[in-house]
Amino acid sequence: MRWSVLLLSMMYALLSMLDREQRGNAQFSLHRYIKCGLGICGACCIDPSGERACVDGPVFYGSELVGSEFGRYRRGADGVRIKV
Repeated sequence: MRWSVLLLSMMYALLSMLDREQRGNAQFSLHRYIKCGLGICGACCIDPSGERACVDGPVFYGSELVGSEFGRYRRGADGVRIKV
């Protein structure tokens, strides 16, 4: 298992343990492939909000990640979603 996948699983487990108020204060740093660094290519997007790790992150509040692909999918080098 790759370290990035292990860390993603640990962060997702922590996010699921937090209540609504704690999620709003907790910050999570996401590992994404950043190709262009300008938000044009979309390889670092977080579905369904469309936020881009290269422009809007890579640090996000837990409340922004609830209901997203965080913890369920990761992105490959080509930007394609890969089930965790």
